[in-house]
Amino acid sequence: AAWRHRRAGVIGGAMPQRLLRAATLLLCVSVSVTYGNLPKSSVSGWAGSPAHPDAALEVPRMLGTPAACPDPCHHHVRTLNSFSWNRHCGVQAAPPVVVDTLLPCAQHRARPAVPHAVFLVDLDHTALYGNDGNDLALCLQWMERPKRDVEELYRLLISPGVRGAYDDFRAQAERSDVVIYTRRPQLIRYDSSFTGRSIRLRYGDEAHDDAGQLLIHPSVGGADDLFEGYSGLALTPDEEIDVRCCLERLFAARDALSGALGLEEPARVVVCGDSKDIGATLASLDLPSEHAFLYDDNLDLAGTPNVISVDRLSRLPPSLADAVLDFMDERCPPSKLDGELVAFLLGGRVCERAITVDEASGDVSWHVFRCGAREIPPWPRPCLHPSPSGTHVLAPSLAPAPPRPLS
Repeated sequence: AAWRHRRAGVIGGAMPQRLLRAATLLLCVSVSVTYGNLPKSSVSGWAGSPAHPDAALEVPRMLGTPAACPDPCHHHVRTLNSFSWNRHCGVQAAPPVVVDTLLPCAQHRARPAVPHAVFLVDLDHTALYGNDGNDLALCLQWMERPKRDVEELYRLLISPGVRGAYDDFRAQAERSDVVIYTRRPQLIRYDSSFTGRSIRLRYGDEAHDDAGQLLIHPSVGGADDLFEGYSGLALTPDEEIDVRCCLERLFAARDALSGALGLEEPARVVVCGDSKDIGATLASLDLPSEHAFLYDDNLDLAGTPNVISVDRLSRLPPSLADAVLDFMDERCPPSKLDGELVAFLLGGRVCERAITVDEASGDVSWHVFRCGAREIPPWPRPCLHPSPSGTHVLAPSLAPAPPRPLS
């Protein structure tokens, strides 16, 4: 009886603990081989972003297991929670997908994350190089180059990061809308350099919301369409030409960005004169706010609900910079620039000047600020499925303060 008692103690006491430890070790080894090293656990679950401890984020790493994505150029980021997210980061990478289970690469199990999402994007220094292209497009207009030259220039000035972010965004929604949200005070209240007047511009009731923002529908083709309903204070011929040129540059930028994103029709455009209000803008456009994010370089907006901060696009990679310079040299040779235009350009901020002048010879050259070939990082990409805590999760190392849902 004593022997049986001791044997029962071995089997029912120490042995199960040893078996449990052995099984746990085998499971950890198996998971590590399949998925890579997992984050350490914390009180609330998997340790991830400080703001989202329930959404474990693995450091990007190459996956070389048989179950991994066959493309060795892809890096994968995974979240270990109920909505696991795989993200591809590569020059030719496929759009990221939302997957049902944690797999190294599970594009075949892709599913739309949300029924409707809204991709809002700023223009200047965000989707577009410089401040309205650092006046390069204005130079083409000043020298009376055709409209198609202005449109072609803007296609060269689009940020390399915008398409990847939008493809990621679109892959997570059944329907996605694009809204260009830009601040252009001169198109709201025009301060005339010709007469000194300050004129509130009105293009018809349907073109403005209650906050006084300008709303441009995709069906509006250009400045002529807007001016058909103009109801503001009468402009002098010089003032009207100036406003029309500002509008035509905006339409050219809209069309260039819409083409870069592969849209079937031009994006909607909202122009504000002061601070941006995402909630009011979405309400004016009758768009949902639950899965709406604004990409913007403005540091004053950092940390604002549903704003994703991006680096200022004040420099271009060498290949793009060379393409812009070649284009400007061909379509608008700097040696033929009007003297008044040269003086105007030199009067601008040094960090945004589009020309340089040789001190010895006086020769004028076009100028584009450059960065290294790899110095423009990918844009942050949100996971549109909220985490269990009710917040949206950004991929790691993207933003110190992830956006919060609109209230």
